[in-house]
Amino acid sequence: MQFLTDFADQRVALPLSLVVAIAFVLSGWKRGALAWAGVVAGTLCCLAVLKIVLLACGWRWAGGVLSSPSGHTASAALVYGGLAMLLLRPRGAARRVVPLIPPLLAAIVGLSRLELHAHTLAEVVAGGGVGIAGAFLLPALAGPPAPGLPIHRVLAPAVLVLVLLHGGRLQAEGLLRRFTIDGLWPPASCRLPAVPVSPPTGNPG
Repeated sequence: MQFLTDFADQRVALPLSLVVAIAFVLSGWKRGALAWAGVVAGTLCCLAVLKIVLLACGWRWAGGVLSSPSGHTASAALVYGGLAMLLLRPRGAARRVVPLIPPLLAAIVGLSRLELHAHTLAEVVAGGGVGIAGAFLLPALAGPPAPGLPIHRVLAPAVLVLVLLHGGRLQAEGLLRRFTIDGLWPPASCRLPAVPVSPPTGNPG
C-alpha cells in the first residue's frame, strides 16, 4: 500500500505537474498548459486552505472525523485523472469510460490511505472530491488539444519523473500541522481548551 500511495505524494505530484505544463508548451498547446497550471495550482491551494481550516477547527465542527482532507487522494484524481481527461478526449464509447478515471484513481489511492491508517473515510472522500472537481474542470478550460498533439512527448517526461522521484515524501502535512499548532492560524473559538493543572498535594520537597 505504501508503494501505491507514494505515487500521489506531493514530492512526485508537484514536479510531475510542472513537467506536464512544460511539455504542453513545447508541444504547442499553450492554452492547455495555462489551464493545467492554473487548475492544478488552484485546486491544491484550495485543498491546503481546507486542510489548515479543518486542522484548526475540524475537532469542533466534525467531531474529529474530518480534520485533514487527504492530499494524496486529491492529487491522484487531479494530476493523473486530469491528465487522462486531457489526453484521452472522450469520444464515442470513450465518453462513458474516461470520466470514470479520476474517481477510480481517487478510490484506489484513498483505499491505500485507509489501509495505512493515514486518514479517516471522511477525509479520503473530502480529498477525493476536491481532486475530482479539479480534474473535471480541466477539459472545460483547456479546450481542444493542439492539432496532432504528440502524446508521447507529454508521457515520456512524466514517466521519467515517476521513476526518479517515486518513494520520496514531501511531508507537507507536517508543515501544515505546525502552522496550526503554533497558533498562527486557529481563531480563539477553535483552539483546544487548555487542560487544567491539578494543584500539587502533600508537602513539597
